[in-house]
Amino acid sequence: MDLSAFAKEQFCAKDWVNNTFRQSEAQSHESFASSIVMKLQLAIFEINSSLENTSTAVLSNLPRLLRDIELLQNEVVHFQRKLATVEHEVSKVENETTHSLEYIVKLDAVKSKLKATSKALQEADNWTTLMADIEELFESNDLMAISLRLNSLMQSLDLLNHVSDYGERMMQLDGLRNRLEALASPSVVSAISGGDAAKTATMVQVFSNMDRLDQLLHYYTKCRRGVILHNWKELCELDDLNVVEVISRFHELLLADLQEQTTWYRGVFNQYPTSISRVILPIYSQAMSALDPNPLNSLESLIKKPAAAEALFMLQQIKSSADRLLQGVEAHFKDICPIEDEVFRQFSDSLYQPFRLIISNKYKALCLQYLLEQFPEPIDDSTEITESIQSLRQSHSKINSLMESTLQNCVALTHGYGLELSIEVTLIQQSLE
Repeated sequence: MDLSAFAKEQFCAKDWVNNTFRQSEAQSHESFASSIVMKLQLAIFEINSSLENTSTAVLSNLPRLLRDIELLQNEVVHFQRKLATVEHEVSKVENETTHSLEYIVKLDAVKSKLKATSKALQEADNWTTLMADIEELFESNDLMAISLRLNSLMQSLDLLNHVSDYGERMMQLDGLRNRLEALASPSVVSAISGGDAAKTATMVQVFSNMDRLDQLLHYYTKCRRGVILHNWKELCELDDLNVVEVISRFHELLLADLQEQTTWYRGVFNQYPTSISRVILPIYSQAMSALDPNPLNSLESLIKKPAAAEALFMLQQIKSSADRLLQGVEAHFKDICPIEDEVFRQFSDSLYQPFRLIISNKYKALCLQYLLEQFPEPIDDSTEITESIQSLRQSHSKINSLMESTLQNCVALTHGYGLELSIEVTLIQQSLE
């Protein structure tokens, strides 16, 4: 008999009885009811026996369970006491450790001061030793040995920054570095001007030892600028070259020299952190701004002599030469290092400065002169009407062609910079018509 229905929360005795009797319709209800009652009584008996056995077991185990609980409570109390003892010991150790650490820190500070004092005394003695024969070393003219000695003095002085005469020693050291720089400057100028990479590399080491590598770069910039100015002067003194040829040749020399100096500089100043374009390009920018004789004066004299068409053609040649130089510089540095915008702007400004001034001051007059030279001759009053009309047609066509070519040349020559001047010239021309 299935008794699982009795365990349900919504058990209904009436429904269970009806369902049970409905399942055994073949039997008589009285006998089936007696059977069911007997089975239920047996089930109740079994449940009561099970409950009695369970209760007896629980009651028999209850004293032992109480003893276990009591033992557990005693162990908890004992553990709490031990924990309090451990906490007290930890607190005591922490206090003792804190005092010990403070004492150790004080001892370490005293030790550091003693070491610093000892080192300062040693460096003071070392400074005296290094300064003892410095004059003899200068008399030997051994630049590398002097620079190494000054480097040792600099390191020694760094450790003596707390002494009372630190300022005096610093002034003394600066004086020695100035003496070494003055002693080395002829060799520096000779090595850089002659392109001697080995000697210049030695000078790099010398100036690095005395912490004046920037000053060596100043010498390099000055020497290279002088070489460029000298090359320009030599070109200007050649009688078989006109101004356009001189400028074009100069631009070619500049590009070749820049390519050569870039390789040379990278081999000599390879440890210098500044970008190579920031060092090399300003040299050429400064040199082009200081050319003597000034190319602007030569250009102004040149465009006064020939016809306007020839003068404009010469300006186009100079512009093309400058464009080739600028493009060559960009292509050269493309695979080496990026060029900063400000450095590139200064270089291009110096390159196009004479040309830009010519365009600003002379271009309008030059265009007007060119148009007047090409302008058709006036029509004679005695000419017949048909011939006059034909001449006017031809003149009008030629004038339009001149106007178009003038604007095209302006765009090609100035990239539109002189367009306003060309328009002014065109208006003047129209008024002449």
